[in-house]
Amino acid sequence: NMWHDDTVEYRLFPLLPFEEGEELQLLTDCAVKYTHFSTSILPSHIWHFEPFRLCPWHEQQGSLPPHVFGQTCFRDNVEDEWLIVYILFKLSERFEDLVVSISDSDGEFLLIEAANMLPKWVNPETAQNRVFIYRGQLHIISKPHSPAEVGILPVSTPSVAEAVRTVRTHTLLTRASDQIQKTIHKRLSCFPHGLQTSLHRAHCHLPYSAAFVLARDPQLVAAAVHAFCDRDNRDLQVCRKMEYFSAAKHTCITAKVDFTRCLYAKLLRQQHLLGVPRNSGFKTLPSSHPQHKAYDLGIKLACGLEMLLCSAGGLEGGTGEEDVTKDSRWPAFMQGLKEKGYFQGELEGSKLYTQLFHTAKEYFDDNIVKDRSCSRELPFSEAAAGRNVARLLFEMPPNVGGGGGDTINQCLPQADDDSWLELSPEQLDRMMCEASGGDSKPSELDLQSMVFGMKTFVDKVSSHKGAEFPWSVDEPAQIAFDPESFADAVHLLLDGDATGDGSEEDDDSENNNSSGEDEGMSALMEEMDRELADTEMGKTFEREKVSACGGEDNPSSPQPVDIDFNLVKNLLDSYSAQEGMAGPASNILQSLGVDIPLTTPDK
Repeated sequence: NMWHDDTVEYRLFPLLPFEEGEELQLLTDCAVKYTHFSTSILPSHIWHFEPFRLCPWHEQQGSLPPHVFGQTCFRDNVEDEWLIVYILFKLSERFEDLVVSISDSDGEFLLIEAANMLPKWVNPETAQNRVFIYRGQLHIISKPHSPAEVGILPVSTPSVAEAVRTVRTHTLLTRASDQIQKTIHKRLSCFPHGLQTSLHRAHCHLPYSAAFVLARDPQLVAAAVHAFCDRDNRDLQVCRKMEYFSAAKHTCITAKVDFTRCLYAKLLRQQHLLGVPRNSGFKTLPSSHPQHKAYDLGIKLACGLEMLLCSAGGLEGGTGEEDVTKDSRWPAFMQGLKEKGYFQGELEGSKLYTQLFHTAKEYFDDNIVKDRSCSRELPFSEAAAGRNVARLLFEMPPNVGGGGGDTINQCLPQADDDSWLELSPEQLDRMMCEASGGDSKPSELDLQSMVFGMKTFVDKVSSHKGAEFPWSVDEPAQIAFDPESFADAVHLLLDGDATGDGSEEDDDSENNNSSGEDEGMSALMEEMDRELADTEMGKTFEREKVSACGGEDNPSSPQPVDIDFNLVKNLLDSYSAQEGMAGPASNILQSLGVDIPLTTPDK
């Protein structure tokens, strides 16, 4: 049901009182409460493409129980997806009756994050409708492990309603292990304080009208960046005219603009296909000039805002906005919020009341008046952002910023350093090690651990699903159970023939037969070694060194192959042939827990 590969979908299942015909109103109240809570913990976050958004979902004959639904397209910035996970965890802590599910185009991506800690029965097929967030913890509805759990935990794929009910009633059984909880919470530990480090504050030299719009609504910087970077030939025609954000009509100022790092890098690396628009009044500076980036970013943002405004029909697009409080459905909507205690007893006009009122007004406008948050089309539209630009331009005081010219604001704080755009291979390796939970410090190559790991890997039993890596050498060995031998032993005990006649003779004959087979196999292997010793393949193997005091009794017998030395030699040769890229040798060794330094010693 998703319209984009980079889209995350989330469903929030509140515990609703049974009131016939009131489900939709109750869900609407919940959606408003959840939306206000999310804005309270993230008051000024700049979403990369689409924001966190909720709407009621009620199907009369559907398979899903009534719930609050949302979906967000995050495109290039996967941190927005994990920020939504953080919001949902916090919502489930704040509203204890709330059960949440979340997935994207990869499926249950929370399980992918904790893949190394999952039980063996978990796979994309068996995990369907079994992964939820409840009371700030991750819950996985496992299959029954004992007869007592058969009536409690579902054997086959449960319905969503059944799964939600199981999580609420059997919390201890469904709670994921501490290792899984630790892995997920470690991934979320960067929020919300990490959002400040992901911001980049840059100086932009742009028309006053553009600076005014971006100052009033910082979220529009994302829409302007996407509009400029995704421009087509029609947008280029718009930029040639520059009717609304021309530097020739408005005084240009140097202002501070907040970007996310992803948006800043995307806009900075984007090139002008046709250069600076003619008759626009914009100046270009050489790349060596200290203000080059400020002028370059300002031109791009102005062009992006121009494209947004024209997509909404120009300034006329902002005149059609009506006061939603005059809608006939607004009084009933407000009355329902007051009856449910949404305003928390605050007096009208207080700071908290004003914030709650503004959130409710925005929700009513988006979900009831325009009814666009749960549509099957993209909720993000350039026309909607363009209407917002037009509305803000109408609010701009007249006779301000007109006439052209340049103004430099001497009181601007210093722009952030963008050296983070350049990343060395060593820094990348260190970041990858830290992300995978490994040690970022350089380590010595341990040849013994390499040999031991490969031998352990080869001894592991594999199946049609693939080979299993021995993650821990301290893992207890599995007990090999032979049902036929067990049955024979029980049969002997019951018949009393454990010490019967002939048993020793049978054992002696079996031992003689096995020893004869071993001698024959050894002779066969020695003959094969002699035949292969003089071939080109045989000459490639390194052989054990024979001491001077022995090994001369049988000169025709070839020297034995040094298996460990050849294993290490071939692995290092394969790793060197990768030239720093990913390959089979590095993948296998890293999966075995063997750390390969950037420079390997000479063989």
